[in-house]
Amino acid sequence: MKMVAELLGMEQQPSPTWARHSFATNLNNSGRVPYKYISDSMGHSSSGDITSNYIGTYPLDKMLEYNAYLLKENNPADSKAALLELLKRMSEEERAALMKEANLESKQE
Repeated sequence: MKMVAELLGMEQQPSPTWARHSFATNLNNSGRVPYKYISDSMGHSSSGDITSNYIGTYPLDKMLEYNAYLLKENNPADSKAALLELLKRMSEEERAALMKEANLESKQE
């Protein structure tokens, strides 16, 4: 989160928890993204929902489309390119730290 805040020139550094809540709230409030996608993208368990056992995961192009609504981007492919470029600029250590943080967050949910 620190690197993202710095890249965006933010004065404050939001916590990962704040970012997750903001992600879910803004996508939900867009009125355009299915609740199941939001739940799935956050890694929430759906053990009580049998229907979800029959519904496949969202393909990458749909994930990028839905996330583009959050960023108000017109072309989801652009966000994929920007994300890939950002990841390429990161050092191995930065990518490893990012993955470690993501894994810790998913285990806490």
